[in-house]
Formats: sequence, C-alpha cells, structure tokens
Amino acid sequence: MLIEKWLTTHSWWDSVDLLAKYLLGNYLLQFPEQTLEVIERFSNSENRWLNRSAILFQLNYKKILILNC
Repeated sequence: MLIEKWLTTHSWWDSVDLLAKYLLGNYLLQFPEQTLEVIERFSNSENRWLNRSAILFQLNYKKILILNC
C-alpha cells in the first residue's frame, strides 16, 4: 500500500498527521471493506507512525457524517 510506505518513510508528526487524516481517511471512506484489515495491521505494527495513523484516520469522519445527515 503506497500510503503505508509514505507513512513509514521520512516520517514526522506533521507529515503523518496530514497523510493519516486526509489520504488514509479518504482512502478508507472510498474502500470501507478494507478498513478493518488496514487498521488492525496498523494498530498491531511496531511502527509508531502506523499506530498513530490507525487513530487519526477518522478525524474527518465526524464532519462527513454530519454533512450526510
């Protein structure tokens, strides 16, 4: 997964937060059937940036859910 490579290559707080919130979050909105597999893999990873991404990917979801109501 290209997003995973970006999250683990030359990572820092600002880049990971941006990638997790927008790229990963939007990707998983488009492909919800992959959410469980990706988030479990990221959560169980030894890589702290993947762990952080597993939490941050959902930040835009509240705004999207409110707009869709």
